[in-house]
Amino acid sequence: MRLLVVSHSYMEAVPRRKWEVLRDLAPDLELLIITPTYWREPELWPNQSRPYQGERLEVVPLRVALQGWVSRHAYVSLALPGVVRRFRPDAIQVEAEPWSAVYTQMVLLRRLVAPAAKMLFFTWWNTPRDIPLPFRYTHRACLEATDLVIAGNHGAEEILRGHGYQGPVEVAPQLGVDTELFRPREKSKELVTKYGLEGKFVAGYVGRLTWRKGVDLLVEAAARVGRPDLHVVIVGDGPEREELERKAAALGIVERVIFAGVAGRNEVPEWLSVMDALVLPSRREQWEQFGHVLIEAMACGVPVIGTTSGEIPHVIGEVGLVVPMEDVAALAEAIERLAGDEGFRRQCRERGLHRAEAEFSHAAVAQRLAGIYRRLNGNGHHAQD
Repeated sequence: MRLLVVSHSYMEAVPRRKWEVLRDLAPDLELLIITPTYWREPELWPNQSRPYQGERLEVVPLRVALQGWVSRHAYVSLALPGVVRRFRPDAIQVEAEPWSAVYTQMVLLRRLVAPAAKMLFFTWWNTPRDIPLPFRYTHRACLEATDLVIAGNHGAEEILRGHGYQGPVEVAPQLGVDTELFRPREKSKELVTKYGLEGKFVAGYVGRLTWRKGVDLLVEAAARVGRPDLHVVIVGDGPEREELERKAAALGIVERVIFAGVAGRNEVPEWLSVMDALVLPSRREQWEQFGHVLIEAMACGVPVIGTTSGEIPHVIGEVGLVVPMEDVAALAEAIERLAGDEGFRRQCRERGLHRAEAEFSHAAVAQRLAGIYRRLNGNGHHAQD
């Protein structure tokens, strides 16, 4: 089977690791990944993709218009039709919403140069919203052209059915966790010493500081917990930082709330090593599309606390604590429980490590995808040889 993947998510080597594992699991699979040459989203570092040629895995960067706009960008390189025609895909997977410009482009291109290929997309779309003009005019046609949807969360299927999609939907993560990078390790002595964390119980957060992430709820909960040894470490930055600093000061816990700023991918495991719990206190029922930091924390042996927002309860399962959204008292109680029960913390740690490896590692995600593609390719479709 020849699978063509179109996505800006695989411009770097680390996210592409799942495709390398998948290739090794499926000897009959050939992969071509098309990415933008350059990509920058607001408040994120710019990213540049370079060509790569490996065994049954090729990466081809091509120029796009409106780079950085996930739903509006499209490829403008004249080489695109030739690349698709040369590869002769059995299936084309676009990691963008069905109403996006790039999915519309690939649906049209499939008709022209690879009409026998199956068409599928990956979606995070779990929040009801109006489809912007002019995409609503092409949305229905794109859904009708779709043979399969891979959804990153359970809420996406309900959204798609509401828009008239009647085909198959498979739920699988977009990216697994790199268990070589994210693994249990000794506490970072440098961070413990620098921030005075010796002998402290550390509840941490990693991510953007926006209202919907609910970091202010974590600060409020920390103020309610009757433990002077509780410290909060906030890794990340965003528009809510100054307000969070003011809130910590107003609640009288400013000395126990550490704002670490943005951390690079390789620095996050060091920060997780000093945390006794990772908290993701997101707001709104449908907003949290997955919560990747949860599986990173699990893989590092850090117990997790989350809310009922979006996919969080499905990700945590039985290995951590889930509290109602915006319930500060319940969040404080969950922190208290982990802080006061070493046996329960150990249980959460062991269960989380197992869940991360068995369900969310690159190997586990690749295994799940291999089964999806086998079913897709065996559904009345034969390779174009």
